[in-house]
Amino acid sequence: MKINTYTMPSASARLIKGYGYKYEPSKAHAIHVAEDIYKELAELVRVECEYTDQQYPTVYVECEREGVTYTAEVEMSLYFKEYREMWGTCQYLHSMAPCWTTFVAYNECGDEIATDFDLSKFHQLLR
Repeated sequence: MKINTYTMPSASARLIKGYGYKYEPSKAHAIHVAEDIYKELAELVRVECEYTDQQYPTVYVECEREGVTYTAEVEMSLYFKEYREMWGTCQYLHSMAPCWTTFVAYNECGDEIATDFDLSKFHQLLR
């Protein structure tokens, strides 16, 4: 009786097939996403999450700089804590974690533009 076993490819096979390749957008054609854009989008997401009553909301935010519109659609996981007061119990947003993010930049004509958006930097600002 033969048992099927599956193994990961060797290091040389991974390099040939592109397994170990990290995708980097072309610096010649991609526009730079400034730090203030990351911060503004993260703050807009935080504000939207504070006023929602859902535990897993999908938030859509956008900002504009120099004719370029930056949009982010983020699915969040929100964690609430409850505390007791004399008049009853209240809930507040304790922490939030991004589950899924889509980031797109558009020019004035509505065409999508390549950017050097760093997802890990954006997620660090959301935590």
